[in-house]
Amino acid sequence: MHARAPDAGATDWHQIVGLYDALLQLEPSPIIELNRAVAVAMRDGSASGLVLVDALLERIARTDPQLRAYASLWPERARARAAELDGIAGARRGALHGVMIAVKDLCDVRGEPTRAGTTAL
Repeated sequence: MHARAPDAGATDWHQIVGLYDALLQLEPSPIIELNRAVAVAMRDGSASGLVLVDALLERIARTDPQLRAYASLWPERARARAAELDGIAGARRGALHGVMIAVKDLCDVRGEPTRAGTTAL
């Protein structure tokens, strides 16, 4: 049974809490199931951070020409860091081990330009 979410534009605290409660009652989406499967694979060692990074970089290469979601990519950094973390003997694989993140281009990242969505900066 699907719960009905309160008005997403609500500013009342109780309505916002109600929205979170409603979301928690929804059936898991395929992406949640995929994330759970990836977490299990990372935990049991059948996948590595480097394998996940490579898979996501391949997907980005395939889809980003149409989506144009990324202002820049740092695949060498991502691969190097994943390999470094995968290579640490006995390293505890936390819940986010192998998870890539996207950083909005208005956030400062050392050594990279902060563009804020424009080429004027």
